[in-house]
Amino acid sequence: MEWKQKIFNQLQERNKRERDAYAEIVKHYNRLTENYSTILVRCTDQERDILTLRQENTDLQKNSVSVAGLPVNDKIRTLENDYMKAKDEILTLLRERGDMTKEVISLSRLVKERDEKLYTEQNKNQILTKENVSLKQRLESTEDQLSALKKVNETIHDEFQALQLAYTQLEERQKELDATIAVLRQKMTEKMEKKCNALDEEVKLHEKFVL
Repeated sequence: MEWKQKIFNQLQERNKRERDAYAEIVKHYNRLTENYSTILVRCTDQERDILTLRQENTDLQKNSVSVAGLPVNDKIRTLENDYMKAKDEILTLLRERGDMTKEVISLSRLVKERDEKLYTEQNKNQILTKENVSLKQRLESTEDQLSALKKVNETIHDEFQALQLAYTQLEERQKELDATIAVLRQKMTEKMEKKCNALDEEVKLHEKFVL
């Protein structure tokens, strides 16, 4: 089961790397949002300043009154230019923000798919871990049974050797008994023959006396 755990760890490491990359994109997206808010405030301030200066320009149109060392019209044009630049920056940021939003949504979907895949792999890993534990327990039980069978086999083997030795000894005793019986039979046969011969002699001798 080690190879499955290795694959699971590799998936976790890959997800972490991808999450780190997504985190940088999200940070950049947040910075764009902050810049957008800042420039929007600038635009609002500039619009207010432009309106104020236009009002002043209307009031002072006949005079060459200056504001901060510049004629009012020049000041308005300067502010309008800054305002247009700020609006261009806002449009650029909005486009970038839109692109980043799409990318963040796409990445969020991808992260969700990765998380679901990781969750599935985690469940599989848990199931495989339980199966592995069960298999280990069965293996240990089988090993215990095998060990017990080996002991029984050794006992049977020892008993068989003892019986074989006893049988060999019985065979030797049987051979000795057979040899002894053969000798006794031979002696008995010789004795019976002698006895029969003696009886024959007695019969013959008796016949002589009778005749």
